Amino acid sequence: MAPPRLSFALLALVAFIGGLSAGPKLPAAELRALPGPLEPPALPARAGPQRLILIALAGDSTVATYPEEIAQKGWGQYLQGGFNDRVVVANFAAGGRSTKTFIAEGRWAKLLLSRPDFVLIQFGHNDSHAPDHPEHTDPEGLYRTLLLRMVEEARAIGATPILVTPVQRRTAKDSLAVYAEAMRRVARERQVPLVDLHRLSGELYARLGPVGTAALARSSDDSTHFNAQGARLVAGLVRGGVADAVPALRAYSSSPGAPADPTGGGPTARP
Repeated sequence: MAPPRLSFALLALVAFIGGLSAGPKLPAAELRALPGPLEPPALPARAGPQRLILIALAGDSTVATYPEEIAQKGWGQYLQGGFNDRVVVANFAAGGRSTKTFIAEGRWAKLLLSRPDFVLIQFGHNDSHAPDHPEHTDPEGLYRTLLLRMVEEARAIGATPILVTPVQRRTAKDSLAVYAEAMRRVARERQVPLVDLHRLSGELYARLGPVGTAALARSSDDSTHFNAQGARLVAGLVRGGVADAVPALRAYSSSPGAPADPTGGGPTARP
């Protein structure tokens, strides 16, 4: 008999309840105050032989979940399909967010309240915006500081953080390379599992060529976001990278022992 799944409604409730402010404070000049601490709501029992594994996603528009009627899709909304029914993937990613604004708006705090077992963290696209934009962070400054904060706070609640370097833009100039390298260094220094999606997506685009890569785009004038085909392909890269970075999760694959399915799968919970 299959174990009960975590209720999507409950995940939604968790995501909208106020934040948690444990961990080091950000400079007041950089961010507004985070919400005050609250007791986390009770979650369904996840202990015992049929314990459910909760994987939470933190990220931007390339990760986020979108309604069926919208052409744009994020890789996070297809991640669930690569896992069996012992795993629930909760997607907290939101468009337009950087490491700085994701924390400042309390989204990171809400993610921590869900008490995940694993947290996949992909940022860089909005951090790389011009310095006069409020979401901007410097790759070797605040970006690095906030990644370290996320790693430590995830570990503090007993979760395993998994860093995911930002998926490449489909442009001649790679403005995300410095952010990907900063994340790699954090992973090495803090011994954090890493999915090098920046490298993997670049290799995918090279194999597909300009025409094949363009077919993954949300629209002909969009070099960042994906349609369903593109998001599914990238989700397959992430699942393969997670299996390599955290071998223990291979046991929860929808097809144990098989390579990640690059065609995607079922929908991911949207808190």
